Amino acid sequence: KSPLSKHLPKGVLLYGPPGNGKTLMAQAIAGEAGVSMILASGSDFVEMFVGVGASRIRDMFASARKHEPCIIFIDEFEALGKKRGGLQNTEHDQTLTQLLVEMDGFVKSTQIMVLAGTNRPDVLDGAVTRPGRFDFKIPVDRPRTVEQRADIADAHLSPLQQEGVVDAGITAQQIAIATPGFSGAMIADVLHKAALHAARRKAVQITPDDVNEAISQVQAGIRSDVIPREEDRQVVAYHEFAGHYLIARLLGVGVSKISTVPRGETLGHVAFTDNDESLLGDQRKLLRMLLVTLGGRAAENIFAGGPTLGANNDIQKARQIIRELLTANMLGYTMNDYSEPHVELDKKDHARAEKLFEVAQDTANQMVAAFDRAEIDAMIGDVFVRQEIAGSEANDLAEKSLNPDTWQRAQAIAEAFLANPLRSDDQQTKPA
Repeated sequence: KSPLSKHLPKGVLLYGPPGNGKTLMAQAIAGEAGVSMILASGSDFVEMFVGVGASRIRDMFASARKHEPCIIFIDEFEALGKKRGGLQNTEHDQTLTQLLVEMDGFVKSTQIMVLAGTNRPDVLDGAVTRPGRFDFKIPVDRPRTVEQRADIADAHLSPLQQEGVVDAGITAQQIAIATPGFSGAMIADVLHKAALHAARRKAVQITPDDVNEAISQVQAGIRSDVIPREEDRQVVAYHEFAGHYLIARLLGVGVSKISTVPRGETLGHVAFTDNDESLLGDQRKLLRMLLVTLGGRAAENIFAGGPTLGANNDIQKARQIIRELLTANMLGYTMNDYSEPHVELDKKDHARAEKLFEVAQDTANQMVAAFDRAEIDAMIGDVFVRQEIAGSEANDLAEKSLNPDTWQRAQAIAEAFLANPLRSDDQQTKPA
């Protein structure tokens, strides 16, 4: 026993989006620590009858004291630790108060540590998260780099490789490059779905096509039985290729695939690759993604006679990006946090948000309109017939078909927006 053991933390809070390994981390700690571990869920202590939850907290800590040293892991902790409020002495308040007393009350124990996992640290009571109860707060975020995703993919790919059921051409690095923004659970789901897809074909090995199909399923859903009309397919091709892909290519955002295959609730999608390893969502990066998001609507405006209902999801994504820009004070100073979708914008920030949306949509429209329709139609034809095309093939088509001078004009329009997104000087940024 170390003389420093009395300084061990009383609590460790693991927080972050779902599917990134908080529970897995707790399981790993249980295996490595070599001590007793008690597992519980926050909902285990939520009862209708007053006193029941508090009694279960007392029983849990009494059991932990009998097995010291001991770790208590409480999953989905927000159900137990959310903020107290109201005038009534509710069952939840009593249960939480009992937890506070057990963790740092008059009678102290140095051989019990509470480990908790939550997706919602913002709703936790301040008395729970203060030092002396949860001394360490550890973010468990999604893997942000290709290397991190490759490590996760390798952990799930290696057992399949050892069984000989994976094509030798499939590597963890390839999966990592094609899955930007994926959580650990989503990467695991890719290989699970790839195995199911191969099994349906009665194949003995998972092929790269199985993995590509699985990535598309995780991103956009399973293939739909809906057969769109030719006119609708044409609009989708404009939306995805002349909109999202073209602006992404102009801004240096990597694309792995363009698809007009109906999946889930969408009639097409563009799969992006992670070619920006910055851990900071800086203004320029967010503004680029805003233009890419509005590109589909711009293509419908320019080539399809006006926006369709299919662009509604893009509008929601664009407004979420704008909220991130506002919260990070990238559009002028604000004291408000708009990270939660239910928080309404105040009058000043609402005006900024609407101005940025208007300017961004106008910029995307100008970028798409810079290209000749005949050139775009020639490129769209290949996408229309094949329905899915790799990003590398699309890049070759763009280089062969599009006028370099037009390309430079469109990039100049984008650069003007990135330099002055709100057009603060009230001057139009249209090129001469």
